[in-house]
Amino acid sequence: MEWDITSARGFARLRLGDDLRDVRARFGEHVTFRRTTAADETDHFVSVGVLATYDTDRRVSFLEIVEPATPRIAGVPLLGESVDDVARALVARGVRVERDRDGATVVGWGVGLWAPDEWVDSVSIGERATTPLSRSAGQLLS
Repeated sequence: MEWDITSARGFARLRLGDDLRDVRARFGEHVTFRRTTAADETDHFVSVGVLATYDTDRRVSFLEIVEPATPRIAGVPLLGESVDDVARALVARGVRVERDRDGATVVGWGVGLWAPDEWVDSVSIGERATTPLSRSAGQLLS
């Protein structure tokens, strides 16, 4: 399923702030888990490659997109691609990207590209997406 990320809020069918009940009705079958005992609840909609994490008000606070989804920004495919190739393609379209050792951040979009082995494994949307542990090692590409 193709997901065109158009803003820091998400994409057409799923946005930060959406209600848990609406998300579950929209996407159907899911696996619910917590990353740690203190973490917020996350639903993994495996068939579409979307993970939605909810805050205490049961609203989407963080999104992750993984395979089999095919997320794009400005027409550039993100998953399974070299993070450097993605960054170059986005910069060529006028999108600012900050590269770091964990992947890259799409500046001003609230989007993170997680690429621990140079290939983009997941795309995240939300505040946590733009605060990688290696932020101090970042290099702005523009």
